[in-house]
Amino acid sequence: MYDTPSTTLPNAVLRDRQYRAIFESAVDFAIVATGHDGLINDWNTGAQRIFGWSADEMIGASAEEIGQFVTQIMEDLGYRSAWATNAADALVELGPAEPDFDAVFSDVVMPGVMNGIDLANEIQRRRPAFLSC
Repeated sequence: MYDTPSTTLPNAVLRDRQYRAIFESAVDFAIVATGHDGLINDWNTGAQRIFGWSADEMIGASAEEIGQFVTQIMEDLGYRSAWATNAADALVELGPAEPDFDAVFSDVVMPGVMNGIDLANEIQRRRPAFLSC
């Protein structure tokens, strides 16, 4: 059986509708989608409520700006915070000893060889207790 455009279009439309429904209904959570270029290409209502910027203001902006902003907020709240632009740098920040980090925030899509899921799996492998909370 061949996958022709006539059979894939309904699935693609359905996936897009499901994505939009989830994306727009998450008003208590910020969902920021980025492309491989690191630019924001989608920004939900929750992100607007939490960060204060509209989708019109943020689409096309660098996701790094959001990361730096969140890092600063966490420091202002008294947390030790570190910014890493890829999974390899994040693993260096965590270091070889038990982490003095309480959480790791990560994108799924990141530059470099590892994605966010790979990063979580590697942290779990290195420190099973860290992610078991």
